Amino acid sequence: MQHKDLIFKKGEKFHHHYTVGNVIGDVTCSKARVAIHKKTKVEKAVKIYDKSTLGNLDHYMAKVQILNSIDHPLVLNYEEIYEDDGYLYFVSEYMRGGELYDAIIAKGNYSEHDAAYLVKQLLQSIAYLHSKGVVHRNLRPGNILIKDSASLNIKIIDFDFAGIKPAGENFFTKEDGNPVYEAPEVINNNYNEKCDIWAIGVILYYLVSGSLPFWDYYNYQVVEKVLSGKYDLEEADIWFFVSEDVKDLIRQMLEYDPVKRISAVDALKHPWFDILKKDNKKPPKDLSKALTNIYEFNAGTKLKQAVLAFFTKNLMSKQEVEQLTEQFHAIDKNGNGTLSRDEVMEAYRNIRGIYFNEEEIANLISRIDADNSGEIDYSEWMMTAVSKEKLLSTEKLEQAFALFDKDGNKQISYDEVVSLLQSVKSFDKNAVERAVKEIDIRGKGELTFKEFKRFMEKLFEE
Repeated sequence: MQHKDLIFKKGEKFHHHYTVGNVIGDVTCSKARVAIHKKTKVEKAVKIYDKSTLGNLDHYMAKVQILNSIDHPLVLNYEEIYEDDGYLYFVSEYMRGGELYDAIIAKGNYSEHDAAYLVKQLLQSIAYLHSKGVVHRNLRPGNILIKDSASLNIKIIDFDFAGIKPAGENFFTKEDGNPVYEAPEVINNNYNEKCDIWAIGVILYYLVSGSLPFWDYYNYQVVEKVLSGKYDLEEADIWFFVSEDVKDLIRQMLEYDPVKRISAVDALKHPWFDILKKDNKKPPKDLSKALTNIYEFNAGTKLKQAVLAFFTKNLMSKQEVEQLTEQFHAIDKNGNGTLSRDEVMEAYRNIRGIYFNEEEIANLISRIDADNSGEIDYSEWMMTAVSKEKLLSTEKLEQAFALFDKDGNKQISYDEVVSLLQSVKSFDKNAVERAVKEIDIRGKGELTFKEFKRFMEKLFEE
């Protein structure tokens, strides 16, 4: 499983880098706030935790590592973690659309088309997690964030209850959760990854009907209803207006026996999702250019890889990220969160009119496939499909220079470059020193912006 480059800044002051804004969500219980980066002005979300409330800190950070191992466009990852004496600060993308829970409350219920669009994304992300042996265990509308108010694009969050299934073991130990979305076997403390499917079944029921299948005023009453396994798909008036296909999928997801319960992969094949085939979307904007960027990609030195990872994580605009993500989804036909050889070949054939043979496509993917998985992961796509011209624009380089220039003296030292790049897996400290010396014609151990620009241009010429 690939561990992406997470920037962990222990002992570094979060407030030196970010200005903290308004609370995101319910002010009475939310730990998340808007955070604006002081140099780039980019808005992020930050969750702030008092370390004394987390119990076993090592255990909690192990959960964070589960999240960091996940490389999927529908899972919201942490980008930076700051730690001081009393608090942990988890920085991530800011999802402006808020929680799906609030959207359901405001809307009442969704059309089957929109519900299918939402649930398909949930199943795609969960199918990916289950393929990696990860169980979310706390899926509910409050842990599903919407990209923005104008879309139905979502990401799942909150892996505090997640677990990795060891080889040969089927079940996990129960932690506290919300019984409304818990499967019977979770309540009985004897469950596996199929509990996530039950939770999605409850969410689907909620989306199309505007009500919950197992609901009461007190948790013990909810538990009794869940353990009974009985719910209504016929009596309430709303079910006269709901298709038999969606009812069938709900039944298969809320199957009491987890062995008989449908899997995420099989649920994605259910005929109800045919309702989405009528959309007939055109290829995303600039997909042809992205495919050209991949074809021309040269991994180069480890230093180049480290700089590219830093640039794509810190300097890409919201619009650039969204466009590349849309392109990724367009190529990922089976929705499993990775691009296979066949999917890449089909994209080049349909979009560029290029017909690769097996050897050619294998060579192309091997240049991009940093973790040797045999496929192109989401982060690998983002790093290689991005326009190098845009990354090396004066605007982007000025932003990068400001980030590297920690002391604000308008020059970048060797130590400042090392400080920002050392969190990246492919980082090579000696390569930084050699590269800086090659450009630093004055021999002062520091680069002006003009020299920094040349440093980057030369790096990407390799």
